[in-house]
Amino acid sequence: MNLGNAVRFWATWQPDGESLVVGDQRIGWAEFHERTSRLANGLRAIGIGKGDRVGILSGNCLEYVELAVAGYKLGSILVPLNVRLAPPELRYIIDHAGCRAVVADAELAELGAAALDGGPHGDGAPNDSGASREIVRIGLGDGFGLAFDDLRSGDDTDPNAVVDADDVAYICYT
Repeated sequence: MNLGNAVRFWATWQPDGESLVVGDQRIGWAEFHERTSRLANGLRAIGIGKGDRVGILSGNCLEYVELAVAGYKLGSILVPLNVRLAPPELRYIIDHAGCRAVVADAELAELGAAALDGGPHGDGAPNDSGASREIVRIGLGDGFGLAFDDLRSGDDTDPNAVVDADDVAYICYT
């Protein structure tokens, strides 16, 4: 089952029903479907497609859930990154998984940048995978790549990529 299909189903059958409650914010199924379609199309616009890995360096938040569902809709693969790792450890996982993008929330964007760029705490090692990468920040902050909200600002057409039942959705490192 593709969880993107579950969002599509509920957006049709209960568009105003609550899909997510985050603090005082309540998001209906139709709105959630639109938000995740916009994000999926934004990711597609920067070159993310089926089978591409997207790392996420974030705590639990609305954007995390949106990124996961947008990935289901694209057929991309989410790679959760442990926020307690050091930049060289993150760099290893990012390279080993072949991440094409890394999403970092504002509080962790510096850690993500250090892991990718060999910054103040990074190991400075070259990218062995040859994958092109962007750091996409979640929330506020400057200098860490594309703004997450900019990825959600475009087309709300459902990308509706063909995703098979045996396609990978997550790669988790423990």
